Amino acid sequence: MAAPLGAVAAPVTVQDDAGRPFTVDAQVPGVDVAPFVAVLSRAVHGDEIRDLTLRIVPARSIQRRCHDARAVACYERSSTGEGIISVPPTLTRAHRGNLLHEYGHHVDYVYGNGARVDPNGTPRWWRARGMQALVRSGAVSRTYARGWSRSIGEIFAEDYMAMNRGGRSSIAWLRQPSAAVRAALRADIVRYPGPRPVWPAGTYAWKGFTAGPVGQGRMVTMQVPVARTRQRVSVVVLPDAPRGIAPLAVTVTCGTGHPFGHSGVRGERLQVEMGPLSANTCLAEVRAVDDAPGGASLQVVVGPA
Repeated sequence: MAAPLGAVAAPVTVQDDAGRPFTVDAQVPGVDVAPFVAVLSRAVHGDEIRDLTLRIVPARSIQRRCHDARAVACYERSSTGEGIISVPPTLTRAHRGNLLHEYGHHVDYVYGNGARVDPNGTPRWWRARGMQALVRSGAVSRTYARGWSRSIGEIFAEDYMAMNRGGRSSIAWLRQPSAAVRAALRADIVRYPGPRPVWPAGTYAWKGFTAGPVGQGRMVTMQVPVARTRQRVSVVVLPDAPRGIAPLAVTVTCGTGHPFGHSGVRGERLQVEMGPLSANTCLAEVRAVDDAPGGASLQVVVGPA
């Protein structure tokens, strides 16, 4: 049985190394959530982590929560489309692998693969793994009709785990994921990683980082919470140097106020400082000035005025 409600803390919002928020629901008193957060932060991932709740539950309740007497961890979707991973409170090497495997299911469900029905992996991975031929031959199934190891979703989740651990998939009948398969899977997730954020020294109330393609109708955007009034918002935009063929423009709109914008020349770093603010939220948007394709990263820090 789960611990009494009075003995557990409420779910908390944590951040990965790039400032992306996700939820940890620790239902075991006194459990240290930092190692779990570290595993997910180091794993290959993108903004899909924002739609995740990591639920840490007593080991004896895993099978009941996962509705499977053999389960050691599991992944499910909430009624609102959020991904939920349930894991026990210990983090052995095997449990790290289980956590990464379940996060692979989250990646599978978040990222589309053409018109194929989930679970279906991701497009580049599908091609690199030769999944179409395996489907045609009947070697694999979208369901568990041919067993766990023949399920497309489990093959993908094991490949994701192996990619992150540098180890082996536990699916023995299929060749191990090659370097090309791992690279294809990484490319499907990290479509444009951008530079790693460099956070300023000192204390701040919130930080956020995202990156992606711009131009041809695409923008990089971020909702920025301002926890209380009289705070400053610092916005930094960096072009993707190898593909930075377009000048960038950044616009920040806070509440119902007038947008504040700044545009630059090709390859230029942009920075916007705003505050003190009276709004509760801001929206930062980055686009290409002349609509040529390129990439950009968006880094935001909210701190005292």
